[in-house]
Amino acid sequence: MRVLRVWLVFFLIMVGIPTATLAQSGDAEDCPTLVDLALATTDEVCALTGRNEACYGHVWIDAEPAETTGDIQFEQAGDIIDVAALQQLRLSTMDTADDTWGIALMRIQANLPDALPGQNVTLVLFGDVTIDNAGEESPWLEVTATANSNVRAQPSTGSRIVDRLSESDTARADGRLSDSSWLRIRLAEGGWGWVSADLLSSTGDSATLPVVDPAADTPSYGPMQAFYLQTGLGDAPCAPAPPSGLLLQTPTNEEPIELLVNDVSIRLSSTAFLQAVADDLLYVYLLEGRATVEAFGQERTLIPGSRVTVPIDADLHASGPPNPPEPYAETVVQALPTSLLQRAFIMVEPPAAEVIEAQQVGCTLTAPGTINVRSGPGTSYPQVYQLRGGESMAVYQQVVGVQGLTWWLMEDGYWVRSDLVTTEGPCDLMPVVQQTPTIPTPVPYDESLNINVCYWSNGGVWSEPVSPNVIIGASPGTVRVESAEIIRDGGMAPTLRIDGADRGAPFFTEYKSEGAGRASVAWYWRGGSMSPGTHQIEYTVVVRQTIPYYGENDAYTLSPGWTNVWTCTITVP
Repeated sequence: MRVLRVWLVFFLIMVGIPTATLAQSGDAEDCPTLVDLALATTDEVCALTGRNEACYGHVWIDAEPAETTGDIQFEQAGDIIDVAALQQLRLSTMDTADDTWGIALMRIQANLPDALPGQNVTLVLFGDVTIDNAGEESPWLEVTATANSNVRAQPSTGSRIVDRLSESDTARADGRLSDSSWLRIRLAEGGWGWVSADLLSSTGDSATLPVVDPAADTPSYGPMQAFYLQTGLGDAPCAPAPPSGLLLQTPTNEEPIELLVNDVSIRLSSTAFLQAVADDLLYVYLLEGRATVEAFGQERTLIPGSRVTVPIDADLHASGPPNPPEPYAETVVQALPTSLLQRAFIMVEPPAAEVIEAQQVGCTLTAPGTINVRSGPGTSYPQVYQLRGGESMAVYQQVVGVQGLTWWLMEDGYWVRSDLVTTEGPCDLMPVVQQTPTIPTPVPYDESLNINVCYWSNGGVWSEPVSPNVIIGASPGTVRVESAEIIRDGGMAPTLRIDGADRGAPFFTEYKSEGAGRASVAWYWRGGSMSPGTHQIEYTVVVRQTIPYYGENDAYTLSPGWTNVWTCTITVP
């Protein structure tokens, strides 16, 4: 086909027919077909791309291996390699004459926890793009808090607290002091903090972590979590084709990920499009979710439909702070290959300039009393935590919820009802969310409680400490079990019957939450000697659950409770 086209062009030149018109006509006809073919091919051959892997989606791509890597096999569609093996990828711009349009797909871990192996940051590169890996494979350990622990800004008990770990919480440690007395961990909301090593456990050896200077506290970035990017600009050859660039998406809109692009720090929980032109600008387009862009000590906040530009020099390094956010042109993003991403989303219309400006000024809410914070805009969504009276949070977006009330989306990605808080700033100009979380399906009560085994020894009878497992479903309208408790039934404590005879209350009854809607009840009774043989035990108790009361204050109340009779048998020798 290429030879035929060349001879045809040569013939037309000889007879004096202009070729520019022919080339444009041919490209216009071939371009949509090539776009469809390239995207379909990439979607098929890259479907099995795993964490920290890169996939060759469509020709043409030139791969340069990392210095520590030998020869690599990354030459045709479907080739998949570890991103740590790559130093550079160079993709081809669209050429309909050769049916080439370079597309690569990556899935990187960034700062996502190891406990979520199926969740990755997706990067889709297409067209005239060069990306140089500036991250490195650095050692780390998964650590577990052995007690409730403070996370501090510096490795000292006198340093300010930046976060807390509850007992059994896990985190990723990536640095230590020279004596290993403090470990540096990644924070869930981004950034780093220090925890005393005495409060952490790990199956690995903390001495394998690099020694970090707390004064510098330089963050570490994994492979392709830091990179230098260069792209074409305004080079889409037809309407169905996107301009060259990098499309990236985080797995959720809750936990932010951190990237270092051309020395610019980008934190996002969203979908974004990036372009970079040497000795000009880095362009960051936010398509949905939220993001911040920071360089030279200045940070800009993006809302969906806006973009930020950052000056970069001829070597692709940031050369100045980010410029103020502005609405982007829809024509730049309307043809982006979002079908290659793992999560669908709604593309919003660019907001007015005054809405973007209001976001920079900021809106702050304050809770006058204790209120519930939920995972979505409505009381049908689970409670995540509670804001206490006087606590304040920045407002990010707004939406009219399922009950017809306005809800605020806060900076941490969770929601509160607008009539329960006071606000300060241009809150009415906060952008409207176009896509809200799916309402969870209510789980009915499970009131069946059963004892599997109980014991007798030295005149005492007791239950297995973790049995019975009380499976407490959620009340209608929520999927979260907040708490439960043993209550008195008609003024009586839990009662025990042995062989049909009342034996009064057990010596103690202990309720223990096991998490995930499960609980256990342990009890003990000492009532003197029992005759040898098999005896029937009946244990009666009322359990009631703390459930939301969907009133004006979104407050909490207790369910009426339900009576449970547990039975088991014991054998006295």
